Amino acid sequence: MQLPEEMFEPVAERLRILADPTRLRILNLLRARESSVLEIAAKVGASQPNVSRHLALLLRAGMVAKRPEGRHVHYRVLDPFVDRICEAICGSLHAHVDRQVRRLPTGMMNASVRSLSGPTTRRRRT
Repeated sequence: MQLPEEMFEPVAERLRILADPTRLRILNLLRARESSVLEIAAKVGASQPNVSRHLALLLRAGMVAKRPEGRHVHYRVLDPFVDRICEAICGSLHAHVDRQVRRLPTGMMNASVRSLSGPTTRRRRT
């Protein structure tokens, strides 16, 4: 599908919103369940003010919705395409890595697999 000229900027802005690791962590968490700002901050390892700024951006973009409950505000994914976008990008990345691994010579591929599985321990001869 060809994009009409007037769609390039809005699409690029949408991708810029998703191009932040903290926002991706937040969306990934919210894909599983609704959460409060404090829960999100604890799980993504960011400060509450930082998470609140990211959530405000995601809210303005229409990707998340909020629901007040007493003194807390709970957030959830609103845009059903967030799941599809994340899955498409992860699938594309996985396919890219697979293609790169297949291009490696066999000996290097085995070494790469060994390095990914962690350090090996050797016994010292006495």
